[in-house]
Amino acid sequence: MNVLLSTGPVRVGPRQAIGKGGEADVYRLPGGRALKLWKGPDHADLRGLPEEQAAARARIDLLQAKLPAFPVHLPSRVVAPLDLARDPASGRLIGFVMPLVDAATPLARFHDRAFRTAHASRARVTTLLLDLAGTLRGLHAAGVVVGDLSDLNLLVRGDEVHLIDADSLQFGAFPCPVYTARLLDPRLTDPAAPGVPARPFDPGSDWYAHAALVLECLVFAAPWGGVHAPADPASRVPPALRPYRGLSVFHPAVR
Repeated sequence: MNVLLSTGPVRVGPRQAIGKGGEADVYRLPGGRALKLWKGPDHADLRGLPEEQAAARARIDLLQAKLPAFPVHLPSRVVAPLDLARDPASGRLIGFVMPLVDAATPLARFHDRAFRTAHASRARVTTLLLDLAGTLRGLHAAGVVVGDLSDLNLLVRGDEVHLIDADSLQFGAFPCPVYTARLLDPRLTDPAAPGVPARPFDPGSDWYAHAALVLECLVFAAPWGGVHAPADPASRVPPALRPYRGLSVFHPAVR
């Protein structure tokens, strides 16, 4: 596939592929860089899937304005765009170049008990979580909200936590379009649809997700985990409604 960067045309193919997601493919470029290309509605992975094709078209339309407006001088741990990639024929944005975070481990591995026992002390995990907190403070000071603070988008290398998928960051008139249900701040949701955001993300929702990751990584428990076991079984609250009743993992009726 050919793409056009500010420095000229570049061709990428299966040999350079290093990652594939539901929305984009990632390719290795020389010089410690990576190229993220969004899947268009004509992508082979979306063939015969009209809803996904419509979502891909809307996503690319939005990013025509969002990426050129991407904020600068963000914290160094944010894997921000270095260059924009365009379709050589239409000139439309179809991706961006970013630093390659190589030899890294998703933060999600650090709340797996077996992995933690073998590879990371509690002190190291604390260092990682504090590093992430510093990045959040820097982003919020710049008027940027992460929104989808997913532990799959947080890559650990040494004692650093790098934030990828920066194109989903929320800033200015551009909302974060994605979310991770288990890390979603209940303040942003309604009891009728607890796993779906009904209000925009804000700095507090980033800190909620960070607090949830702290719990998962340090004590292997989710904020609303465990089993609600009241003395009267008839008063048991369904798991999805526990955040609205204050029945966290710390509640005496939660086992």
